[in-house]
Amino acid sequence: MSLASSSIRTPELIELAVVDGTLISKERFLPGAPLQDHLTGNARHIDKHALAAIIEVLKFLRSIPPFEEGKLLSVLNEATPFWFNATTWSESVQALISRRIKKFGDQLQSEIPDLATMIESINAFLNRRNSVQMGVIHGDIYGANIMVDSKRCPLSVLDFGFFSTIGDLAFDASITSAVFDMYGMHAREIDKLITEALSTALGYSYEVLLAYKAVYAIITSNAYAEDGSDGHYRWCVDILQRQDVRSSLGL
Repeated sequence: MSLASSSIRTPELIELAVVDGTLISKERFLPGAPLQDHLTGNARHIDKHALAAIIEVLKFLRSIPPFEEGKLLSVLNEATPFWFNATTWSESVQALISRRIKKFGDQLQSEIPDLATMIESINAFLNRRNSVQMGVIHGDIYGANIMVDSKRCPLSVLDFGFFSTIGDLAFDASITSAVFDMYGMHAREIDKLITEALSTALGYSYEVLLAYKAVYAIITSNAYAEDGSDGHYRWCVDILQRQDVRSSLGL
C-alpha cells in the first residue's frame, strides 16, 4: 500500500511469492530516474535543484500521519520490531543503542575514549525529544533513493527498510544531511550546507540535527562490517569525533 496520496509516489506491494525458496515481492512501477544521476561527483556545493528535491521529499514524509503498523517494523538487521516493549521514541532508540554497544562497544571505545559519557548525553538528549512531532522516517534519503524528472523534481521515493520506522522527524533530516555525500572530497562542506538548509526549511534546530548525527553514527557504525573494516565504520567514527557534533551534546 502506498503511504499517501501525493504527487510523490512510494513503493506499493502488489504480490508476494516464493520462488525456489526465495521470497519475491512484486511492486508497482515507480517513475523517474535517480537524482544521483544528475549530481556531479566531488562538487563543492550542492545543486540547488537537488537540495529542493530533498526538502520536498522530507516535507512529503512529514505530511504522512504516524500509523501504529509502522511501529512493527524492525531496523538494521534486527528481527524484533524497533518499538518492541517501548512506549516512547527515546526508549526505542536507547534500547537499540544499548544492544549495539553490547555487541560493538569495545571497538568504538578504542576510538572514542569518552563513549560512555557521550551515550549519557545522547540519552538525555533523546529524553527531551519525546514530546515533538512523530511521523514516518525513511532512514536513507539520498540521491539514489529519490527518483526525479528531467527538471530534477521528485517523483518517487525508493528503498524503505534500512531504518524505516515511526519516530522523530528531525532524525530523518539529520540522516539525510549526513549521508547525501558521505565520501566526496567536499563531504564535510556539503554536510554543513544541507544541515543549515534543512534547519531553515523544516524548522529543526541546527544543534538537534548535529546531535542526531551522533545517534546515527553509534547505531550504524558496524551495520555493514561487524569488524569495522569498511568505510562506513570509519565515517561513523569521524562523526563521533567532530567537535561540532560533540558540542551539540554538551561534550
